[in-house]
This record gives sequence, structure tokens and C-alpha cells, in this order.
Amino acid sequence: MRVLARWLLGSVFLLFCAGSVGAKTQVFSKGSKELKVVITEDMAQRELEADSLRKAREFDAAIEGYQGLIDECQGDERFSPQARLSLKVHYIKKIALCYRAKGDYQKALEQYEAILAIGEKEVSEEVVTSALLAMGRLALTFGRCDGVAQVFESRKQYLPDELLLLLGDIYQKAGRDSQARQTYLEVLESHLGPRQDGRVVIGCYGVPPEEREPLEQEALERAEDLASGLEKLAEEGNPQAQLLLGELAWEQGDYNKALAQFQKAWTLSPKDPLIGLQIARTFIALNSNEEALNRLKQIGSLLNGPGELLELATAYQLAADPAGARTVLQKLVAEHPESPEAREAHLRLQLIDRSGL
Repeated sequence: MRVLARWLLGSVFLLFCAGSVGAKTQVFSKGSKELKVVITEDMAQRELEADSLRKAREFDAAIEGYQGLIDECQGDERFSPQARLSLKVHYIKKIALCYRAKGDYQKALEQYEAILAIGEKEVSEEVVTSALLAMGRLALTFGRCDGVAQVFESRKQYLPDELLLLLGDIYQKAGRDSQARQTYLEVLESHLGPRQDGRVVIGCYGVPPEEREPLEQEALERAEDLASGLEKLAEEGNPQAQLLLGELAWEQGDYNKALAQFQKAWTLSPKDPLIGLQIARTFIALNSNEEALNRLKQIGSLLNGPGELLELATAYQLAADPAGARTVLQKLVAEHPESPEAREAHLRLQLIDRSGL
């Protein structure tokens, strides 16, 4: 009998395979995300014994067993460096579980810190995220928030949303309310659009790409330059041409000219709520939030798709109306609960609540 330990994305799973006992272990590599490590039956049996001790709440004996396995695999040249590392992380996680279960939370934190100390280049992103999540949850439950916050802060620019939210919660637990709120707001703003010069850059939603190219070709057939051709089409009552003229002005940063073009498009097609949404977004770009909100209220009932509702909520948020954004996000979740946009809406609702908006 031999035992195959399978490492996938930083986790080790034991698989039992029939075969003869070999005095020498073997390492198999397959792809960039999977490492298969063949370990001896003796090591597998010792891990099972340590697991049994942990379940029986004999934590010190279990820890001793896991530590012995770490020492053995680290000194065994038959394992590749990556195999030794993956097994070490696997056993350290089990040691951390023992310390948590016995109530020694400081020691449990030290185990996760040991995993992080190995270095992000040596272990997978999933392993680092898992260790940070465990540390953050321990801090929220048992204290030592300031120390864990420092660990998070040292990696802040690389943290996914889940960990940034957790960092905000840690700040709040530590009584650092202003930092908590700032963290929540930073995550929320990152979902509204990229930042430039201290503010969120608002995107222009004009003519869809699949419609823009034939429209541009038609415009160039009417005149030597694109703008002149589009103006001729707009004069003939083509709202898409008017929209594209507004988009061109937007791309040049001329929001007043863009607004005038979008408003002409609205005159030509007053029942198109997406044109109204773009007018509202242009008012926001011009720092005219009151006018933007008036337009959003005018078209809100006409937007019903999950993507449209998410854009509507974004516009409300950018117009400094978090209550309006909340209402739209709640509608999105209620009417399109299985959509990807609903998951995004759930996250934004959490951020709005936690930041006290």
C-alpha cells in the first residue's frame, strides 16, 4: 500500500492508492496548479493518529504528532522543495486548529503568521488568503485586533474585497471607527469606477460597440470627416448619431458639449431611459448632482434589467444619494436574485450599511 497526498491550490488531500510499498517516495508534477506527492504509509498512518487525537481533544499529543511530521518531511531529501513546503503548510494548519480548539488563540495566530512568513512567492494565493481570513476571524472573536490589522495593512494593496471588508471589521472591533469607515468607502468606490485626481472617473455609455462601427462607416460616407457625417445623420433625426457626437465630446473632456448632444438625442428618442441615464451621468461629471438626481428619478421606473439597475444604483451613489442607491440595489436583489449583478448588489449593500451612509 502507498499513499498519495495531492496538493491542489495550496491544500493537501490524502488519496489511498493500491500498490506496493516503496522505500523511496516519489514526486509527480502536473500543471502549474497541482502537485502530487507520494508519501509513505507510515506518514499517512501517523497523520491519521494525530487527527484522532485532535478529535479526542488530546491537543498537545496531536500537535506533537503534526510537528513530528513537519520535521520528517522537511528533512527528507526524497521530497521536492515544493512538496516539503505544501506538506508543511498542511500540517501547520492542523496545528492551528488544535490551538484554537484548546483556547490558545495567540498560538493559533502564530501558526498562521508562520504560513505568511514563508512568503507569497512560495505558497499559493489561496493559502495566503486562507491564513489571513483565519487570522482576521480570530482577531474579531478573541482580540489582538491591532496586531492583526498591521499584518493586513502590510498587504493592503493586494487584498481582495473579502479581506478588505474583514480589515474594516477589525478596525471597528478595535474602536478605530474612522479607519473602518474609510476602508469600507474605499472598497465601495473601487466598485463604482477607477479613481483619478481624487474622484471616481465616470464612464460614458453611449452607442454600443457593435452599433458604433456601422454608424461611423455611414457617417464617413456622408462627409469626409466623422463629426460632419454624424451631424448630417443627426439632422436627419438619427438619435444614435447624436449620441455618438456626445460620446466624442465626452472623450475629449468637453462635458458641456456632450450634455448638449445627449439632450438632443433625448429629444429625438424621449422614451430611451439609457439616454436619460447618460444625461444624468454627464450632470454628475459636471458636479450638478441635483439635476442628475432629477433625471434619475424621471427614468428610474423604466430601467428593469439587472445591468441597467446596477448602473442606475451606481449613478445614484456617484450623485451622493446612497439612499437612492440602496433602494435600487434592493430592487435588483429582489427581482434578479440569481444574477451576477445581484451578488455585486449584495456586496454594495453591505458596504453602504457598514460605512454608515
